[in-house]
Amino acid sequence: MLVSDAMPAAGLGDGTYRFADRVVTVERGVAFLEGTRTLAGSTLCIGDALRRVITVTGLPVGDAVRMSATTAALLLGLDDRGALTPGHRADLVELDPELRPVRVFLGGRAVRPA
Repeated sequence: MLVSDAMPAAGLGDGTYRFADRVVTVERGVAFLEGTRTLAGSTLCIGDALRRVITVTGLPVGDAVRMSATTAALLLGLDDRGALTPGHRADLVELDPELRPVRVFLGGRAVRPA
């Protein structure tokens, strides 16, 4: 199963951010507490994890998608999502050939470009 414990700075790029009572500096995708080299959390998003597991291991795309969606839904007991199956919610992210998000769907309806 692919998981992410990404912090709020995930996907925002390098810079300095304030979250609650903490200031976090992201450098080359690594988040540190301000003024220290103490890791503040992960900036790895699920989409990045999906691309990485395919690139690094050669895992087929379908297997990686199951690891990031279907397996997680099953583990969480969410039996109405995690697969494109009749009766499921049809929450999904459309990916381009480079596995980058194109559109987001909730309940089968496009809600915004990715």
